[in-house]
Amino acid sequence: MRLGTWGGRRWLAAALAVLLGVSLASAQSRRGGRFGSAVPLATPESFDGSFQFCRLAFRGSRGGDGGSWSVDFPRADINLSIRLSELTKTAVGFDAGRQPRHLVVRPTDPELFQCPFVMATEVGSAFFDEDESARLRDYLQKGGFLWVDDFWGSYAWDYWQSQLGRILSPAQFPIVDLPPAHPLFRSQFEVLAVPQIPSINFWGGTGGRHLGARQRQPHAARACRTRRAGPHHGADDAQHRHRRFVGT
Repeated sequence: MRLGTWGGRRWLAAALAVLLGVSLASAQSRRGGRFGSAVPLATPESFDGSFQFCRLAFRGSRGGDGGSWSVDFPRADINLSIRLSELTKTAVGFDAGRQPRHLVVRPTDPELFQCPFVMATEVGSAFFDEDESARLRDYLQKGGFLWVDDFWGSYAWDYWQSQLGRILSPAQFPIVDLPPAHPLFRSQFEVLAVPQIPSINFWGGTGGRHLGARQRQPHAARACRTRRAGPHHGADDAQHRHRRFVGT
């Protein structure tokens, strides 16, 4: 799911739509990262006007269904930044050692508003209190672009929708599917298809195969990367969708 504003950043959204799929294919093999010395929390001095991958760090809820904000960190952040610099003319920020200058921001950090693009993963367990919801609302309404990804089943999606309702009113900003013919998929690259990326657990449990949706459905519970494997996991795990707020 991709949430954000429309217009001048459409080309970047289209580029990232392709590149994130490429990045996740390799990045899902690794996890890790928590708050600590290795986490590059953004500061006012972190920004130089170039593109920098900003990842949103959030608290989790036991009522949700998903992993940590740090899943695939920092490999996904690095990989997408490099691919974006290779395949587009976007000015991507690199340090003196030619490593991408990716950053981590929290919902209440002032630096959030310095990130035109923010990525959040495994948001099926994300929790935002009133203050965090208000800051994210301000971010989106001021033109920020929030990309969220990695759901397994309708349970995680339904929980995430409940958190979205705290950020933007569902009545005022309904969520709709993006059809394959949407301009987003033609603005930078021509995206003819977007494959479903299997979880690392499914990949490992099936000997490294990437099966079709119909073949994967009986193993959907095993494909989930969370501890839950109940009735809320099922055939809907095999379908990927792209969605956005109407009105943003």
